[in-house]
Amino acid sequence: MKNNLLKLALCILAVAMLTGLPYSGFAQQPRHPQHQGNNVPLSITVTSDYEGFWIFFDDILQNEQPTKSIRLDRVPGGEHYLRVEMNDAEHHTVGQLIFIDPANNRFRVEKQRHLFGLSIGYAIARPEVVMPLIAHQANHPQGMGRPGLPHPTVRPAMPAPVVTPAMGEGDFRIALERVKSENFESNRITAAKRIVDNNYFTVGQIEQLCRLFEFDNNRLEFVKYAYPRCVEQGRYYMLRDLFTFDSHKQELDKFLDEQAR
Repeated sequence: MKNNLLKLALCILAVAMLTGLPYSGFAQQPRHPQHQGNNVPLSITVTSDYEGFWIFFDDILQNEQPTKSIRLDRVPGGEHYLRVEMNDAEHHTVGQLIFIDPANNRFRVEKQRHLFGLSIGYAIARPEVVMPLIAHQANHPQGMGRPGLPHPTVRPAMPAPVVTPAMGEGDFRIALERVKSENFESNRITAAKRIVDNNYFTVGQIEQLCRLFEFDNNRLEFVKYAYPRCVEQGRYYMLRDLFTFDSHKQELDKFLDEQAR
């Protein structure tokens, strides 16, 4: 009887091992997919509703001719410097550090009066140009991979500027509460200016500070004061929505035009 039970147990064990069924402590450990970091290739799309442009990715020129839309494939995720040079008489340029991941890989060149900026989240179904990312500068001066093609008349690629980071959200919340604690608007403006003198800000942070002021003229004064300390000056026109009266919006437009000259 004992021999029969032993044989039965051995048979069950053999079947379990052959079929992959868990048995006692011999169940196979699940395999976890390897973590995918910033080296996973992605695609980015850049579109302009205005003039055509040349695009520099980490200061490397990508397209030979100006285009209004381009998709770059095989782009590593993570932080990169994206610069767009417009094909217009004044040769406007917009550039900024961007972080690329599957949720942030579509960019649009926006224009407000004479100022250009980059926004995230705009998609186009069929870009004019689709090409793999050029990760290294070409060795020959004429074109990129196409001998005899004249190089586009663009300015030489400049090194990426040193970008000062904006105030961290934790510190900004503390600063915001500090300004809120002032009972009088004049004191709030003074406190906000002191904070601006020693930090850098995003457009969104400047907007939050401005909303602590009740009157348009005080908001306009602070917007002008904070401009040199903004890390997103190309998007400064978005602060027009702060103002109730068209006269103050026009005053901001005039101020931004003067800064762009």
